[in-house]
Amino acid sequence: MRCISIHSVHLTKIMQSKSEIKAGFTSKWEEITNIVSRTDVTGFTYKSAPEIWSIAEEFDHVIKSASAVSSAMKVSPFILKWKFGKPNRPLRTYDEVLHKYATALASVDGRAVAPSPFTSEEGKAFDKENMLKHWESTLAKFNQRINKWSDKNLDKVLLPHPLLGKMMVRELLYFTHLHTEHHRKSLEKKANNLLK
Repeated sequence: MRCISIHSVHLTKIMQSKSEIKAGFTSKWEEITNIVSRTDVTGFTYKSAPEIWSIAEEFDHVIKSASAVSSAMKVSPFILKWKFGKPNRPLRTYDEVLHKYATALASVDGRAVAPSPFTSEEGKAFDKENMLKHWESTLAKFNQRINKWSDKNLDKVLLPHPLLGKMMVRELLYFTHLHTEHHRKSLEKKANNLLK
């Protein structure tokens, strides 16, 4: 199972409001779309080593991770409150979420293993165009669901994260942005290496 690290992530984007979150997502989605779109079929599935994700496998991971958060936001906030309880701490800022994630990674020697639901199945065939359509539809769903959620519920409803534990939904949106940026940098590096 492929490990990922976030030691190289550097983010200066400040997000707090729903409009800022949506704008941040749109920017990251466009950047990843551009990277994947310009990669040819051979490069898309090329693996530099057996344990290293191809661009296709990494893109698949990013899609699955973002889709999981978007799908969770389909559930009624009332049901989520009943299932996961209420927060017992203040809402973390964007920078605090990034620090929390970096600290958690440090506790596992700076690397985290992506859970199996967020990795590609062995021998999976990748269709780049269909994956790009799924990626774009995930952004559209995020925008719709963020609009429907009240600021109060974004700050008071909890969802579980495999490494960070329970997080307020707004925090999980922050995490989704920083996680997407981490993989954008990785995908860009892999795409550039194909040109050498």
